[in-house]
Amino acid sequence: MPTPLVDLSKRVGEARALILDLLTELIGPVTLDYDFHREWNGCWKARVEISGAANGRLEFTLLETTEGALLALPRPLLERWRTETGIRASDGSRWSIDDNGHLVAFPATLSRPLQPRAPG
Repeated sequence: MPTPLVDLSKRVGEARALILDLLTELIGPVTLDYDFHREWNGCWKARVEISGAANGRLEFTLLETTEGALLALPRPLLERWRTETGIRASDGSRWSIDDNGHLVAFPATLSRPLQPRAPG
């Protein structure tokens, strides 16, 4: 089960690329501004300003899987992402939040790349 990432020093570039790839997969081409900050409990988060295919702000909790992969979990996690796509970690595994709010592996049979929706 993923645990909070406590050492971001060597993974900043990886975190930026993962968040950009994730948002491009889920909403289309975007430009991002990142603000990384450490929470009181030592966990790293990224606040991201989004422009492009969508505009807004999301916060990501940065986690590390037991295999060492990076997971950037958006907060809040939109219902469509939670139930239809899951969130891809750097090793290709997918994760979501169950109905009780627990982090869970996303069902492999439903794990597929999401095609951005056409405007409309």
